[in-house]
Amino acid sequence: MESLPDSFSHKELGVTVGGLNTDTINSAVNGRWDGQYGNVYATVSDSYDRKNHDHLSAFTGTYSSTLAVSRYGVNLGASGTDDLLGAVLVDVKGFSEQDEESQDLQLEARVAGSRTLQLGQSDSVLFPYPGFQSGFVEVNDSSQGNQQGTTNIINGAGNRELMLLPGKLRYREVSASFNYNYIGRLLLPAAVKKFPIVGLNSAMLLVAEDGGFTLEINGSEKELYLLSGQQFLKCPLSVEKKRASIRYSGDVTCSVVTYSQLPELKQPKLRGNVQTAQREVAP
Repeated sequence: MESLPDSFSHKELGVTVGGLNTDTINSAVNGRWDGQYGNVYATVSDSYDRKNHDHLSAFTGTYSSTLAVSRYGVNLGASGTDDLLGAVLVDVKGFSEQDEESQDLQLEARVAGSRTLQLGQSDSVLFPYPGFQSGFVEVNDSSQGNQQGTTNIINGAGNRELMLLPGKLRYREVSASFNYNYIGRLLLPAAVKKFPIVGLNSAMLLVAEDGGFTLEINGSEKELYLLSGQQFLKCPLSVEKKRASIRYSGDVTCSVVTYSQLPELKQPKLRGNVQTAQREVAP
């Protein structure tokens, strides 16, 4: 029997071979999988009669899971171990403004007594939970190391206490954004170098005196917009090389643009960023 456990599911595979004297050979292959949508156990067996050259084969299997029907739809979850069950539904509404490279981004969710499960864009997971027991539901960034950027959970992160009556469902909605991390050097027009630099569409921006910068920005953004004094600047972002989650942009030439050339000005968030930045740099 070979067991293949990991943080998110449990798998087993076994093979047995035997016989009765020299007349009959018995063999069987069995497997078990405990996962996000229930538990499956199956066996394929065969008995071979060497005298009559006859095979007797059979297949048996079981499946168990948790089913929840609510205003959030019909959901399947892992198998529960208690007769008096409630359930927790964690629903990822989708990472904001994702591009193709951020599709592998994942979050982790678990409740007390369960395995940790991974959720991606627009995924949901149903956790069975024993009634009348105190515990928690927890949602965090994924601990997996293959991400190309930074996960920022906007809503629904952290650990929250949990106690459910049998038959009750707790709904946890999660929304997140995906950011890339850049380093490089900004080449700014001479006229704006004497003013502080404020990022308009960045999650985080640090700029050194020589123009060297560290940037965290939404994964869908291809240009960085800045405010320096009363001038707006556009800095196109390119990637010369990547290492882990860091993208090296080299020298980035920034050009002056007008207010009307800033993208999506109708969005309240960007308008608010511009207004806040103008107040911060006002004399």
